[in-house]
Amino acid sequence: MASNASQVTITTQGSKYTNDVKKELICNYIVKGNVNKAAELSNIPVRTAYDWIKSEWGESLITQVRLEKADELDAGMSNVIEKAMEHVINSLEHGDEVIDKNNEIIRLRMKGKEAATVMGIAFDKRQISRNMPTSISTSVDNAALTKLQEQFQALSKQSKVIEGEVIDND
Repeated sequence: MASNASQVTITTQGSKYTNDVKKELICNYIVKGNVNKAAELSNIPVRTAYDWIKSEWGESLITQVRLEKADELDAGMSNVIEKAMEHVINSLEHGDEVIDKNNEIIRLRMKGKEAATVMGIAFDKRQISRNMPTSISTSVDNAALTKLQEQFQALSKQSKVIEGEVIDND
């Protein structure tokens, strides 16, 4: 991991440990998620590890390394998504590879139900990434509809004559 963690100032007053050892402990803690395991891996007493992790510089370093790691994970997940998408497109266009009864690899077209599932999932994920709805839900109030129906029926039974005159602007 290319790290900018060296930007965090580590307090070293009277410490027999180097900054590299302290950074190693913090990285082990982030990876293992356990102070005891991180201390064991770094050959540091557990009490010292706790102190470093809870120190101001330790918390800053943890935050910085986690942010950097998040960027790496995001890039990795984007790569996985891209590869999976290429595979799905290939399967949609050419079919899936299967072994027939003669132990030969053949391509079998994707069934309509499978293609519909792929399309539905891809559509939903695209909508989510665009911050758009994946479904539309409506509720119908039958009482309100019945009341409207009655009002329209009453209006249609009324016979009103509107009197007036036509004005021609020509």
